Amino acid sequence: MLQLGGALGTAVFAVVVGAGSAGGAAGLGLTEAQTDALAQGIVPDGLSDAAATAAQDAFLSGLHQAMLVGAGVTAVVAVLAGLLLRAARPHTAQEVVTETLEGAVGSH
Repeated sequence: MLQLGGALGTAVFAVVVGAGSAGGAAGLGLTEAQTDALAQGIVPDGLSDAAATAAQDAFLSGLHQAMLVGAGVTAVVAVLAGLLLRAARPHTAQEVVTETLEGAVGSH
């Protein structure tokens, strides 16, 4: 399950960064290949200084949006964990001994 979460999280972040970068660079007249490269943090060659700065800003905007999505998901999961997880109840020494003996007898 952990591997699935890591892969899914990475994919979602990549989509958000890509969409944010493409949206921010819409006015630069980049080709699709250049936009894809920008989503990976690669500023295309042949741009003027102003366009290169705008492309970097577009990438950082997409990255910022992805971090906000990650923070939001983290906050929601933290609240759900706090609400749904049972509070730990301390066990008495007698309960621990009883449960241990029952487990040992039941395992034979």
